[in-house]
Amino acid sequence: MVNGAPPSMGVTSRLVIRWLHVTVSLARSTMRTLLSSLAVLTASVAYVAWQALAGGTARAGNAVPATTQPPTAAPTWALAQPTAVPAQPTAVPAQPTAVPAQPTAVPTRVPASPTAATTGKGALHDGTWTSDAIQTNWGPIQVEMVVENGRITDVASIQYPQSRSRSLQISRYALPIYAEQVVSMQNARVNSVSGATQTARGFQQAVQAAIQKAS
Repeated sequence: MVNGAPPSMGVTSRLVIRWLHVTVSLARSTMRTLLSSLAVLTASVAYVAWQALAGGTARAGNAVPATTQPPTAAPTWALAQPTAVPAQPTAVPAQPTAVPAQPTAVPTRVPASPTAATTGKGALHDGTWTSDAIQTNWGPIQVEMVVENGRITDVASIQYPQSRSRSLQISRYALPIYAEQVVSMQNARVNSVSGATQTARGFQQAVQAAIQKAS
């Protein structure tokens, strides 16, 4: 009798029984190994989980409690942000190419000199005196002269060269200066402004014509 088998069994039966015993032994050994590995793995997972929980609890215990701050309102300038950049002008405004039209008379009133205007025949008569139109190379010049208490108090140009932009610029610049000289000096003599000699001659002749009418 081998391994509990009856003596009457043949060789084949004994081999089969031996093979079954070996197989059962291997199966038991494998099962024990698997159970041992599973136990080790379970213990490792449990240990790792415990370490994680313990570490998180320690960090939470050591953390400084946050101080609750009251909400602070943001400044109004920080809340409202522009949503778009204003568009820049794409073209430069065109400059005026022509001088604006001026009134027909250039105002030139200035304080009158206390000395009465004289023409050799006596003081001037009070009133408003209009000269004849004096022709110049650039256009006519005509003045309106005001005399009060025998003094020239105002000289206004009611006609002056203005057909061209250059002529208009000269008239606007020079005629008030000439009128101021007449009121200041109480006679028709004027000092010519640079670039306005023809205008000075015509203005002087026009004032002289008005003085003759007022004499």
